[in-house]
Amino acid sequence: GDVEDLAPINPHETSTGTVLPFVGVACLGAILFGYHLGVVNGALDYLSKDLGIAQNAVMQGITLLAAAAVGSFTGGALADKFGRTRTFQLDAIPLIIGAVLTAIAQNVQTMIIGRLLAGIGIGITSAIVPLYISEISPTDIRGALGSVNQLFICIGILAALVAGLPLSRS
Repeated sequence: GDVEDLAPINPHETSTGTVLPFVGVACLGAILFGYHLGVVNGALDYLSKDLGIAQNAVMQGITLLAAAAVGSFTGGALADKFGRTRTFQLDAIPLIIGAVLTAIAQNVQTMIIGRLLAGIGIGITSAIVPLYISEISPTDIRGALGSVNQLFICIGILAALVAGLPLSRS
């Protein structure tokens, strides 16, 4: 026969099922990315009143996105220097501290520092999650698993908006 008639050799066939849990854990970073992007929407009116930032409430979103841009530029270099797994672990530090500072903020400065740290964290996450997924995925499903990152970002945004629904009723 022809070469086309031969059964394709797929060395990754057995690893497809074993890679999915790792992709799922990596996509927790994508959920955090989406959640941090959307979580301020429901609370913005309250933040404006409580922290006295009615005139510059847009600063909350700009701070996060500017810091995310900085973080995304450093994510690849950190992953090359420390490895993908260690970078995920190190990335948890600004994400946790940023979330805590944002939650306990009593003034604008603390809120902005928290959003800056969270922004750096989600920027690094936005760089290393797709990188990690593409490196561990079998070639025959790499495209599908790569798009899961974007799906989980959208799920994170949706979760943040759903979490903010009780605030919109009052």
